[in-house]
Amino acid sequence: MTIQTAINAVNDALLAAVTNLVTAYDYPPDMLFDERSIMTYYGGGTLQTQDASFNKGLHNIIVDFIVFRKDLPRDMELLMTDIDNVYAALVSDVTFGDVISTFGAVECSPPIVSQFNGQDILILRFTLRNVKILT
Repeated sequence: MTIQTAINAVNDALLAAVTNLVTAYDYPPDMLFDERSIMTYYGGGTLQTQDASFNKGLHNIIVDFIVFRKDLPRDMELLMTDIDNVYAALVSDVTFGDVISTFGAVECSPPIVSQFNGQDILILRFTLRNVKILT
C-alpha cells in the first residue's frame, strides 16, 4: 500500500461519517470552494527497512477540518457539531478497510484561525500518529 492510498481511505471514511461535509480533498487545492471541508495530507514519518523485500513505514496523516470564517460562535458551532463524528470515523476501523495495518493515536489541535489563499478559515487539525504501512 502507499501513503496516498491511506489518505484516500481516510477521506472516504470521513465523507461517509461526517454530516454536511461536501468535500474531502485527497490533494490540497488552490482554492477552497465549500464552507465545510476536509483536507488530508502527508505529515511526515519514517521508513524502516527490515530486509531487501520488506519495509515498515510509520507515518503521520494530517486531517484539517475547515470551515469558512464568518463569526466565531457560528464557526465553532459548525466545527463542534461534527467533532465527535470525525473522531468516530477515524477510530471505527483502524485499518481503513485493510489499507493500513494500524495507527498509534489521533491527536486534535485547539481551533486554529488561519487563511487559505486569502480565505479566512477556522481549522480543527487531527493528526493520525504512526500510521503503519507495510510494503
